[in-house]
Amino acid sequence: MPYHPIAPRFDLFQGCEIPGAGFGYVALQDIPKGTILLEDTPIFRLPEGITNEVVRNHLIRLPPTVQQQFMDLCIGYQYLNDGEYLGRFRANALPCGYDNVDGTGRKLAGLLLLAARFNHSCVPNVTFKWDSQAGVMRFCALSAISRAQELCIAYDVSSLLFTRDARRARLQGSSGFLCHCPACIIENRDSDDRRVALYKAIVQPPQRSPRETQIEFLSRRYAQICTALTLLRMEGLSHFRETLYFDGYKLCEEAGDRNNAMLWLAQASAAAATVGGPHNAEVTRRLQRANAELEAPNQRPQILRFPLP
Repeated sequence: MPYHPIAPRFDLFQGCEIPGAGFGYVALQDIPKGTILLEDTPIFRLPEGITNEVVRNHLIRLPPTVQQQFMDLCIGYQYLNDGEYLGRFRANALPCGYDNVDGTGRKLAGLLLLAARFNHSCVPNVTFKWDSQAGVMRFCALSAISRAQELCIAYDVSSLLFTRDARRARLQGSSGFLCHCPACIIENRDSDDRRVALYKAIVQPPQRSPRETQIEFLSRRYAQICTALTLLRMEGLSHFRETLYFDGYKLCEEAGDRNNAMLWLAQASAAAATVGGPHNAEVTRRLQRANAELEAPNQRPQILRFPLP
């Protein structure tokens, strides 16, 4: 796909030097939650295992101005041995879907010149999602952003559920810097405990034990989901809300509580639209499947009635 630059919302934010963090983006006005900030097209997408020469060959096909923008990007010390082209690509690329042309389904990373200027935070206020149909990476406001506040993404979303030390070690190894975001600037054991509990609720959900009845298990899992949503708010995290709400929907369906299942699904829909953008085809397909299930006759006995937290 040829590179077509897309104009960002520079009425909402601007690029500038951030003390201690290099170049970044700052809000020019208050930005509501869910606002689409940027739709960026990668200058090229490449699979894992490429060489410095491969990146160079893709780069020299582009206009000189684009080549210069690429060379102006930073290259972390851990990528210096990769070469000046591959090193910059690996330091700045973001995951951009899969290669379905040759049937391999390989993961692809894309170099997005505008998006490469977003700094990282372990309490991000901007999220991004690849739209395979439109061929763009869409960046949206995860939460309400105040004027003069920096716009930050999470370079590694999965590590948001790690402790402070584990997050910093992961980022230093992958991106070459020691994180000094608001969540990492000082040690906070309570925050670590909350993120560990979130990891268990989201990544390692409990299994029903042989001694538990179905009611006991569903009640325990339901309480864990409600607690996790509270912990996300305490940590200032907007990621993972759609996962928890969708789990709540499935749990209510399992319990035979169709009314509350619809309420949980509505919350999951709103959270997914914030993360993926309201026009994201993947989000739309997922919610259409869920709604189709809800329209089907309910074959499960109603064993519980769960209120929405």
